[in-house]
Amino acid sequence: MKNLLIIFITLFLFYSCKIYQKVNLPAQEGISGYTGYFDSTTKEIAQLNKSKLIVYDGETQFYPRSKELKWGLAMSGGGIRSAAVNIGAIKALYDLKILDSIQIMSSVSGGGYALGWFFSNEFQNKNNRLGSTFLDDEIFINELCQLREKGNMMKVPTMLRVFFNSPNRAFQSYQNGIQRTFINKKSWNLKLNDYKSTTGIKKPYFIINSTIQSKKNNDWLSSLYESTPYHQGNPEIGFLINDNNTPVTLEKAITSSGAALKFKLVQNYPNHSDSIKSNYIPLSDGGHSENLGAIALIRRGVKNIIIIDAEHNKKLSFDGYKILKEQLKKELSLNFSIPEIDNFIANNKTQLEKSIYKGTVKSIFLEPDYLKEPLIINIFYMKMSLPESIEAVFSNNTVINRGNILKESVHCNIENNLERDSDFYALSAAWTKSYSNWLNNKSKWRFVNYKFPHTTTADQSFYTDQFSAFVGLGYIQTTELKDFIK
Repeated sequence: MKNLLIIFITLFLFYSCKIYQKVNLPAQEGISGYTGYFDSTTKEIAQLNKSKLIVYDGETQFYPRSKELKWGLAMSGGGIRSAAVNIGAIKALYDLKILDSIQIMSSVSGGGYALGWFFSNEFQNKNNRLGSTFLDDEIFINELCQLREKGNMMKVPTMLRVFFNSPNRAFQSYQNGIQRTFINKKSWNLKLNDYKSTTGIKKPYFIINSTIQSKKNNDWLSSLYESTPYHQGNPEIGFLINDNNTPVTLEKAITSSGAALKFKLVQNYPNHSDSIKSNYIPLSDGGHSENLGAIALIRRGVKNIIIIDAEHNKKLSFDGYKILKEQLKKELSLNFSIPEIDNFIANNKTQLEKSIYKGTVKSIFLEPDYLKEPLIINIFYMKMSLPESIEAVFSNNTVINRGNILKESVHCNIENNLERDSDFYALSAAWTKSYSNWLNNKSKWRFVNYKFPHTTTADQSFYTDQFSAFVGLGYIQTTELKDFIK
């Protein structure tokens, strides 16, 4: 009997768990920083950096407006919670007219759900203003209503079935959930390179980040795997150019980026690199390396980067920020600092004062003429939380009362509900306050570690009021960018 049980468990594990082999990766060759005063060294580093960035030359033809990247958006991992926050953030950027300036977007895991929602809709928007066919107020209300209805993406019974499914079936079930919930049906199964040929106003370029499962002591930067409309890979292992023979779709790249359960969801991509001695490249969740999606933009030298950090940090420990800061210093000699956040962490504070914080990544020498100023990247950092500035909004009776009235009157099949520019802000505030108060006052939810907004990423099944609250939070927090960006 004991032997039969061992055989059964062995067969189940063989059927249910993903068999993959970690690979050895080459040393990273990313851009480097330098803070000394020796002219010859500075010039040498600048020349080396310039040569390293040549790997991105092929994709520059797809950057909107200019080969020089001035504005980028990074959307963190965090499952469906992050997706909702980032969708709210995208709506806020649209209303602030900042979205028009975004040339490149980068996502990880749940942030990729939001990226997939944006680009699958934008692919159908041929010649209008970026986002106008689904981000204008009345249209967005309908979009949000549909998202809320489908937000129950992976119900508990479905997740349990997936857990016992074969790895391929589990991955397909996860991909189907993402596709059904976030991808515009007219854009299902489009290959990544289909986005190269969009007509009319040029769309932002995008990057979906995954992690190569590599052996210990391999460089951090080498394990970051980028999927873009033009190519796949990274500067260290090289890039595979997407063509009609490259079968990766938008939803598959997003699903690979969110493959958190390595024993179940790792995908073996065909190896295109001479530097990896394996037939396949095993890819898992991008959050297994860098969960903010920022490093892909920093490596490209984007001058201004907006980071939407929707990670689960119950005690506001800023884990993703710390990892990015540490690894940029360790592997690239780059100094990343947001002074107010550093001070917050050092003093063990528990509540932020505001939503947006500004910092820099420096100093990156890119010009062989070393007398020129090095590149300094501006970082605008939004941390998902309930800071004092948001609590002040919750205390504003004029805003909340207006929002509560709109909550009762806004329906999915009624247009022109919103009468003025501030109405969606009021509606977002009411959604967020109502759900936050309900959740945080329920002892049973506190018992299982649920406290708005830092609820577990394992919850991939959102209900209507829950989804609206996170979209609303992303919206009202991101609108604080108006105080930084003119």
